[in-house]
Amino acid sequence: MKNRLVALLALMLTVVIVSEAGSTDLYRGPYAKRATDKKTDSKKDASKDAKEKPFAELIKDRVAVEGLFAFYRDTTDNSILMSIKPDQMGPIYLCSETRSAAEGAFFDNASQTNDFPFYFKKVGKKILLMEKNLRYRADSTTALSRAVSRGVSDALVASAEIKSRPQDSTNAILVDPSDFFIRDAENVAYGLGQQAQTGI
Repeated sequence: MKNRLVALLALMLTVVIVSEAGSTDLYRGPYAKRATDKKTDSKKDASKDAKEKPFAELIKDRVAVEGLFAFYRDTTDNSILMSIKPDQMGPIYLCSETRSAAEGAFFDNASQTNDFPFYFKKVGKKILLMEKNLRYRADSTTALSRAVSRGVSDALVASAEIKSRPQDSTNAILVDPSDFFIRDAENVAYGLGQQAQTGI
């Protein structure tokens, strides 16, 4: 009986030793994983940086269209890049939408559809186009002002990935403005979907 007990204990000890040798993650796993994650994250960051090309390289051979914001047009494929400077992040601008053409069923052409105040905000590798909330306001010295700021936020209209590294002279960056401006502003797709479902 005693010999059986000793043999059983020896067998259990062997199994535990083999298990620990074969699976080092039992105690060091979380730390080893964190180190691996850091390496993976650094590789991801490097790949993201590689996607961003020099400003001068991206606007080379493009036609510059100067204005409040500078645009650069490729005459071969009509693609456009938009330049945004650091001091253009934050100030409020006015967007005024005008329909340039009708589709023959829902809308007429050349009518103004909407206007709203907006500003640009940089978050990570993206530029956000934010609609400024002006409908609900309160005196900044009152408690109601804090309630408004926490309860009614500015609205995210669209976002675009940063395409370039900062320009050497101005620190401006380039984005694809189609992400901002080429979209279903009137939500026509939703209306057509509802009509197809209801027949109205």
